[in-house]
Amino acid sequence: MFFQTQTAQTKVVYLGDVDATNVPYRLQVVTTMHRKNIDNFRNNADKLKKVVEDAGLKLLLSSWDADVQSDDIVTVAHYWAIEDANALVKVDLILLDNPDYAPFYQLIDTEVKDFAVPIVPPNGMLGLRQLPASSKNYHAVSSNYQYVRVAIWVEPQRASEFCARMESGMVPFAEAQGWGFGVGYLSFTGRLGNVVQMWRVPKDATISTRLNDILSTKAPWLEKVQLNNDGTLNGSGVIRQFHYRIFDPTPIDPDPNRFLF
Repeated sequence: MFFQTQTAQTKVVYLGDVDATNVPYRLQVVTTMHRKNIDNFRNNADKLKKVVEDAGLKLLLSSWDADVQSDDIVTVAHYWAIEDANALVKVDLILLDNPDYAPFYQLIDTEVKDFAVPIVPPNGMLGLRQLPASSKNYHAVSSNYQYVRVAIWVEPQRASEFCARMESGMVPFAEAQGWGFGVGYLSFTGRLGNVVQMWRVPKDATISTRLNDILSTKAPWLEKVQLNNDGTLNGSGVIRQFHYRIFDPTPIDPDPNRFLF
């Protein structure tokens, strides 16, 4: 597995060569709930954030697809800073023993937790990359935004090439599209080669009709591999597949101008 260290000159290294105490762990929590529970969640979201942060996590990003009125199930994606795997056990025990958390737990239909590390964007910035203030798209992205969540299945044999393409291509891609952030999360749990990339984009009712073309043709790290009849790789692709969803910030999404990832 690969990881990018924050040094004077960002480079790709293997996790086996990195001191685990320096790895910035993140906890991805994807939950679903029925739409009838959304108002309850919305009205008490600040309390939920306080309860969880008091237990030892730090909220970095909070998003959901609550505005998709055609679906009774709402998906909520939270990203938390966490010290290590042991910290999760401690946090879960604290929350289960906290009566203030019980009402929120009852709202949840399903929940999936994954440990991940952020793949650091170019130029050594350990954080959600934001467009420079000089960019013509800066104010639009900062003030009125939504998220594009891209789930990627990286071909394990080409993980380093995937990382190199992301490193070299993210900044030109973001500036051309007027998008911000773009940090990727490499999962340590679940399927091998899982990466989730979160983009913050200007709110646009038409973006759903353009997303597939934008991601398929303008993001070189999303080129799909081709397989020969014998299962060997053919061509220059680096991923097996990707899919995407549009999310809006929840009421407790942190200040998007902070660099916390």
